Amino acid sequence: MSLETATEGGAAATPQRQQRRGRRIAMTPAEIDAFLAEERTCRVSTVGADGAPHTSALWFVWDGSALWLNSIVKSQRWTDLNRARGCRCSSTPATASASCAASS
Repeated sequence: MSLETATEGGAAATPQRQQRRGRRIAMTPAEIDAFLAEERTCRVSTVGADGAPHTSALWFVWDGSALWLNSIVKSQRWTDLNRARGCRCSSTPATASASCAASS
């Protein structure tokens, strides 16, 4: 395992370990596209006004470049998205996983 030293303004900072496994196990863009095209449900997480997380299952459609979500306007999710303007989506079947960040 190699170590790299991060520098800031010419001064040496704390050595950082190079990521060993993440890049080797990451899905390629083609694998992500195929995975999202097969899946139909995801978990969407937002943050409420009080800071509490709100996570719920939701159907989605992947059009090849964007994840389209459908939500009821009077839902907690919709309220959180209008206030915070962002969410996290995760879809994890038994054989693979992917997650994406989305903005409303």
